[in-house]
Amino acid sequence: MCCRYFVYHGGAEEIRGLLDPWEREVELITGEVRPSDKASVLLLERDRLCARPMRWGFLSPKGKGLLINARSETAAQKYSFADSFARRRCIIPAHRFYEWDAAKNKVGFTVPDRPLIFMAGLFKDFEDGRRFTVLTTGANASMAPVHDRMPLIFDAEQMDAWLRDDSAAADLLAVKPPEVLAQRDFEQLSLF
Repeated sequence: MCCRYFVYHGGAEEIRGLLDPWEREVELITGEVRPSDKASVLLLERDRLCARPMRWGFLSPKGKGLLINARSETAAQKYSFADSFARRRCIIPAHRFYEWDAAKNKVGFTVPDRPLIFMAGLFKDFEDGRRFTVLTTGANASMAPVHDRMPLIFDAEQMDAWLRDDSAAADLLAVKPPEVLAQRDFEQLSLF
């Protein structure tokens, strides 16, 4: 699962460097991103990689709440996500993502040796504008102590295939995510 993520202001240049040269002047949204917030999302437009602001969370078809995550195992078949999987795939860049452990402590996760995390996503147009959702997968051994789900994370090559290659995208839904490093801002201390 992915409930929040963070993009460093100083790291926006890393994201801008990925974009098509004609797109690099775009303003990128930085800071902590929560469900329903606007964020910068990477997608292809006329075969150019660009960043566009979108709100996090598909509107629920039943009118209650937001669909902030989609299970990678079923996204291609589920009514709410299948059309987006076929036509509107995106990447959500972040420097870290967050999850809460069983004791309700916020835990940040990074991927060692990668300054950016590329989370797989889908987007869709709604009456109030474009919205995105983050694809999740079963937790690997590094994530499992905190949560049983995690974002579907790609490297740069997989990111490109996700955006450009329809047949590769189906295979990427089952990719094993990289090991992540948990970082707590504080550790609970015991007086006894």
